Amino acid sequence: MMTKLAARAGLAVVGALALGVVSAPMASASVGVSIPGCESLGTAGGHTRMLCQASVSGGVAPYRYVWAGVQAASFPTGPHKAWQRGECNVNAYYQVKVTVTDATGASTTAPGGPFRCDPIAP
Repeated sequence: MMTKLAARAGLAVVGALALGVVSAPMASASVGVSIPGCESLGTAGGHTRMLCQASVSGGVAPYRYVWAGVQAASFPTGPHKAWQRGECNVNAYYQVKVTVTDATGASTTAPGGPFRCDPIAP
């Protein structure tokens, strides 16, 4: 059973919607992403650990990130953040990509590289 206060509140919201005072959240500008760089962290077993960073603009937070190696690089699954650790082939140039999806489901993919996979002593 609805109380008088709840009924009045409901009518106020309906009236505000009818007058255009309250509106649904507007869709944001499309989501954009770039990969400003990756850096080598250390070498072991013929591979170098590296860290890549994505920069997002527009869209609606939170964002989900899916990283992939395109050439001479690989990433583990997850953690789906703006940064990701992976491996690259020592002394090779590598390319990566990241796909970002925002809270509304809008997504975009950006390439990154080529970056040089420099050997670094452990």
